[in-house]
Amino acid sequence: MAEETSRFFRAELGQATAQVEDRFQEWAKTTCDSFRLSRHQGGKLTLYAAGRDARSVRTLQNLLRSLTKNTWKLPLGDLPRGWLVLLQEQEFAAALGENAPGATETAEREIDRTHTAHTFGNGRVISQLSAGFDARSKAMLEALRTQQVC
Repeated sequence: MAEETSRFFRAELGQATAQVEDRFQEWAKTTCDSFRLSRHQGGKLTLYAAGRDARSVRTLQNLLRSLTKNTWKLPLGDLPRGWLVLLQEQEFAAALGENAPGATETAEREIDRTHTAHTFGNGRVISQLSAGFDARSKAMLEALRTQQVC
């Protein structure tokens, strides 16, 4: 029986250093059709990516481990079982906040840095949330919660 494959995946990269994050940023710009790197509360890094070809979990895990350990000499260290999972296109779109059913963003989660890149035709758009975005979002959320509704 053939292994399941997908172009879309999520990799929980643990307490990766800023240097590892930068390397993944550069790699994803040149290798993926679109991606998102997010650093969450507690410093854990997550990569959402849409590769150009469908691959299995094992193939993607080997690729990311090989890049970090052998090519970049920046090993990821111990990662929990299931640190990389394949996604459906709808799940990937929701993770990137694109117009997918049930796609939501929450100001409750702290985000230190978020990078997003999308490919359009022959070009690529890369955006980065400004410093303090998470604090401003939380303040706006609290202001909305305190407003009286008629």
